[in-house]
Amino acid sequence: MQRSSTPLATTLGTAALLSAAAAWGTAWYRYDEDTPRLDVLVPLALAALFVAAWLLASRSAPPVRPLPATAPAQGRIPGKLGAVRRDWGYVVAAYLTVWAPFVAASLIS
Repeated sequence: MQRSSTPLATTLGTAALLSAAAAWGTAWYRYDEDTPRLDVLVPLALAALFVAAWLLASRSAPPVRPLPATAPAQGRIPGKLGAVRRDWGYVVAAYLTVWAPFVAASLIS
């Protein structure tokens, strides 16, 4: 069942992405001490908290009402399809999802 987006869910999702981006950005700075990298760990922990809150907010959002089926079904397959629209938010989220474990692993070594 699909749910409608709420301002709270959008804000929490944005905060999670920004926290992960901040952790990724701070990991690029050279750090030679043997202490834990709190400048990276704190934003990653905040991102995890924001993701958990985003999941709860998304699950509690009201469901989307289905549209009435008043239009007739198309008789044939169209010969030419429109351009593919890319959602750059998903691209950035996927990029951060792929690189966040690498950043966390580089903290240990």
